[in-house]
Amino acid sequence: MMLLTGVNKARGYTLVEIMASVLILGVVLVFVANSYAVALRGAGSAANIIEAMRLGQEKIEALEASNLKGTLPGYHAQGTIKSSFKEYNYELVVYQVAGFGPLAEHLVEACLGFNWQEQNSNKNASFSIFLPKQKE
Repeated sequence: MMLLTGVNKARGYTLVEIMASVLILGVVLVFVANSYAVALRGAGSAANIIEAMRLGQEKIEALEASNLKGTLPGYHAQGTIKSSFKEYNYELVVYQVAGFGPLAEHLVEACLGFNWQEQNSNKNASFSIFLPKQKE
């Protein structure tokens, strides 16, 4: 029977291995944190766009209702709408439709544009709809 002296049977990690794993973990966490921040900004931007679309739909529906009461073409309106997210500036213009042959004399086009400030840049959304022209 042979006895080995000076051989360490203890199993474990060295300080260098632990430091390397902590470094790798730190780098991975930085990338995860950055991705999370980018995702939060994207979610905020999407919420603003959805809110602008909802407000635009309400304005267009109100315009359709007023069209049935006889207002239009040449209508122009500007204003600001405050919502739970942002303050949205809008411009609504109703044009006489040109072209489209015989349909042109029976239609008007309503164009609605929204602008808002988001993260030091201007964002916008626009809507357009054709409405029947009222008989004069």
